[in-house]
Amino acid sequence: LATLAAPLNLAMGLLENRGRAAPRPPAMRAPVKPATMTFPDIAREARRVLPGARLRRRLFWRYTLVWRRDG
Repeated sequence: LATLAAPLNLAMGLLENRGRAAPRPPAMRAPVKPATMTFPDIAREARRVLPGARLRRRLFWRYTLVWRRDG
Protein backbone atom coordinates (compact mmCIF):
# COMPACT_ATOMS: atom_id res chain seq x y z
CA LEU A 1 0.00 0.00 0.00
CA ALA A 2 2.88 2.41 0.62
CA THR A 3 3.82 2.12 -3.08
CA LEU A 4 0.30 3.22 -3.98
CA ALA A 5 0.10 5.89 -1.26
CA ALA A 6 3.13 7.94 -2.38
CA PRO A 7 1.83 8.96 -5.84
CA LEU A 8 -1.73 9.33 -4.52
CA ASN A 9 -0.49 11.64 -1.77
CA LEU A 10 1.24 13.82 -4.37
CA ALA A 11 -1.83 13.80 -6.64
CA MET A 12 -4.16 14.75 -3.78
CA GLY A 13 -1.88 17.65 -2.83
CA LEU A 14 -1.88 18.92 -6.41
CA LEU A 15 -5.66 18.62 -6.69
CA GLU A 16 -6.39 20.28 -3.37
CA ASN A 17 -3.96 23.16 -3.95
CA ARG A 18 -4.55 23.47 -7.70
CA GLY A 19 -0.84 23.11 -8.38
CA ARG A 20 0.28 26.04 -6.20
CA ALA A 21 2.29 25.85 -3.03
CA ALA A 22 0.04 26.30 -0.04
CA PRO A 23 0.90 26.79 3.61
CA ARG A 24 0.17 23.85 5.86
CA PRO A 25 -3.05 24.15 7.87
CA PRO A 26 -2.59 24.61 11.64
CA ALA A 27 -3.56 20.99 12.29
CA MET A 28 -0.56 19.81 10.24
CA ARG A 29 2.08 21.96 11.94
CA ALA A 30 2.67 19.66 14.89
CA PRO A 31 6.25 18.46 15.29
CA VAL A 32 6.90 15.03 13.84
CA LYS A 33 9.66 12.49 14.21
CA PRO A 34 10.57 9.30 12.36
CA ALA A 35 8.79 6.11 13.32
CA THR A 36 10.62 3.94 15.84
CA MET A 37 8.65 0.75 15.11
CA THR A 38 7.81 -1.00 11.86
CA PHE A 39 4.31 -2.33 11.18
CA PRO A 40 5.39 -5.93 11.96
CA ASP A 41 6.86 -4.69 15.26
CA ILE A 42 3.61 -2.92 16.13
CA ALA A 43 1.55 -6.00 15.20
CA ARG A 44 3.76 -8.30 17.27
CA GLU A 45 3.62 -6.02 20.33
CA ALA A 46 -0.14 -5.47 19.98
CA ARG A 47 -0.78 -9.22 19.84
CA ARG A 48 1.43 -9.73 22.88
CA VAL A 49 -0.40 -7.09 24.93
CA LEU A 50 -3.87 -7.64 23.42
CA PRO A 51 -4.33 -11.33 22.57
CA GLY A 52 -6.51 -11.71 19.50
CA ALA A 53 -5.84 -8.17 18.22
CA ARG A 54 -6.29 -7.75 14.47
CA LEU A 55 -4.29 -5.21 12.51
CA ARG A 56 -4.80 -4.06 8.93
CA ARG A 57 -2.68 -1.75 6.83
CA ARG A 58 -4.53 1.21 5.37
CA LEU A 59 -3.72 3.76 2.70
CA PHE A 60 -1.42 6.70 3.48
CA TRP A 61 0.71 4.86 6.05
CA ARG A 62 -2.15 4.28 8.47
CA TYR A 63 -3.32 1.11 10.12
CA THR A 64 -6.34 -0.13 12.06
CA LEU A 65 -6.06 -2.14 15.25
CA VAL A 66 -9.18 -3.96 16.48
CA TRP A 67 -9.34 -5.77 19.81
CA ARG A 68 -12.40 -7.06 21.60
CA ARG A 69 -12.39 -7.97 25.25
CA ASP A 70 -13.81 -11.42 25.99
CA GLY A 71 -16.96 -11.51 28.05
